Amino acid sequence: MALVTALVVGGGGAVVIAQQASAGWGRGGDGQSQGWSRGHQAAWRPGGTIQCPDVGQNMEELPDDARTDVGQLLADLDQQVADAYGQIPTNEAEVAEAEPADSRQVLDELESQREETIEGIVQATGVDGGQAERLRRMSPCQVMPPANPVDTAPPPADGGSGGGGGSVECPEVQVSDVPAAAQAEVDRELANLQRQIEEANARLVSSAGEGGPNFVDNAILGPLQGKRTAALDRIRIAIERQGGTAPAGLQDLAACEVGEGGNEPVDTPPDEGEAPGDGGGEEQAPPPVSGGPFPEDFVDITTVTPNVTPPPANNGAGSTGTFSVDCGTNEEGQFNSDNVIVAPGVSNGAHHLHDYIGNIGVDAFSTDESMAAADTTCTNGDQSTYYWPVLRVLDEDGDGTIDAAGGHNGDHNGGGAGEDAGQIGRDDVPPIDDELDNAHNSGRVLEPVEVSLTFQGNPTSPVVDMPRFLRIITGDAKTLTNGTANANASWSCTGFEDSVQLTDKYPLCPEGSDLVRTFDFQSCWDGVNADSANHRTHVAFAQADGSCQEGFQAIPQLVQRIVYDVPQGPVFAVDSFPEQLHNPSTDHGDFINVMNEQLMAEAVACINEGRECGP
Repeated sequence: MALVTALVVGGGGAVVIAQQASAGWGRGGDGQSQGWSRGHQAAWRPGGTIQCPDVGQNMEELPDDARTDVGQLLADLDQQVADAYGQIPTNEAEVAEAEPADSRQVLDELESQREETIEGIVQATGVDGGQAERLRRMSPCQVMPPANPVDTAPPPADGGSGGGGGSVECPEVQVSDVPAAAQAEVDRELANLQRQIEEANARLVSSAGEGGPNFVDNAILGPLQGKRTAALDRIRIAIERQGGTAPAGLQDLAACEVGEGGNEPVDTPPDEGEAPGDGGGEEQAPPPVSGGPFPEDFVDITTVTPNVTPPPANNGAGSTGTFSVDCGTNEEGQFNSDNVIVAPGVSNGAHHLHDYIGNIGVDAFSTDESMAAADTTCTNGDQSTYYWPVLRVLDEDGDGTIDAAGGHNGDHNGGGAGEDAGQIGRDDVPPIDDELDNAHNSGRVLEPVEVSLTFQGNPTSPVVDMPRFLRIITGDAKTLTNGTANANASWSCTGFEDSVQLTDKYPLCPEGSDLVRTFDFQSCWDGVNADSANHRTHVAFAQADGSCQEGFQAIPQLVQRIVYDVPQGPVFAVDSFPEQLHNPSTDHGDFINVMNEQLMAEAVACINEGRECGP
């Protein structure tokens, strides 16, 4: 019997909020800017982020009898951040009446709620001393500066304008005497700090001539400081968690500046014939309140340099067979915004909609027993559940651009406030899921044209049976908050899959080519646990040579391939948490193995004997 020690990982992150602006549209949170309509005047726009320490990511192992209570409390923290987002003005009339102190009031109320909830976690877990105080210090949140819009009104008479030359310069971060057990995590965060600087420099170059006089500070340096603050705090936590002493003054190294030439004025007059605030034609609608996706999130796949490397060679002792399962494409329309792995017992714990195939009726309240007794859509009787965020079309009018509110044109076609937020059919999913308090996810839900589920072997060894009810998450739904260390999205197009796989971009496929999402799940298991506190450490990816790390053994690797026929243009996006801006890197897949022992034994035999089994 496999042991289960699962802890909900949550506790808030960054949430996009709406703030008053004089003109144009900008992307908040990560310093990227995008103009939807040059010269278009707007009274509000997405701006800045509410950033809160992630309590779940900073917790140590806890007693099994506290798991359910703590899981609910961590989900409450996530809900509180989402509720704070909902209290921010989101239309022109509301913003016109808002006072500058409104954001401060929202943060004060949020901090008070988080203090009470975190104290509940401290009491439930029984932690004391330094860990308890560290958790209590995580109640305050902050609003990071919003990114100024690219498409502003004409520059002021003094010529002051935004991005330009120069380079971003940051204090050097040096960390010594790191405990061995924390070294890998510290190294990862140091590399993350360097990547952040490189991205800021690239943004500085690409934004030449954009924004107003404070563009660089608001759109580049402000968000960079927020990212560095989070990374430096993760370094401190990693060292202290292993009994070390973090260097003093780490947070003083967060602020950066632009060197010579970085904020020189660059005139960007209005287009010829345009008056200030005149779009030069029909007024265009703003993008979704939540922000994203953005044109820079997309790339023409035909322009991408091949980046796929060959898999490790089989050493002669490997397992070369495959076992395929046909569970359909969710023709039944099984959807909900729960996540039974990360937020068991919490309705709408994901804040985005999932497609489900396999086990019928899975929701936040499913148990091992209920899943073992359920019917399945899989033709071979596999009762496992496979689920992933839905993909939506945001261009309902077919003009090749994102519609207002991300694809919402007209009334809902099903559902309503107060109705059951459990499984609902595809035809009943409204363009905006406000009956699930998920208005940041909007547009028409696409059904895949193909879903393939293939279990494959290991190039260096045979595979062993997966334990029943093994839970695996691949990818990270919160990469804009947590960083990309656990990102595992793979986006491509039919005809390009062997040469190009993208993690942080949506591919624009040529005529006749379909969009493909691929999830390569972890294929090494610790031999004991069916889940773990962060839902990751009980499984691992194979090493570079294909072998499993010491203490882990190879299990059948699930490769999930989902194909869509999407409209041409940058008009689709994956559902996400509101603060994650529909970024392609947040794509992820979830799997709970509910195969019975006989079927699992059949799968392992096929793989180890080098046979191809299944439809």
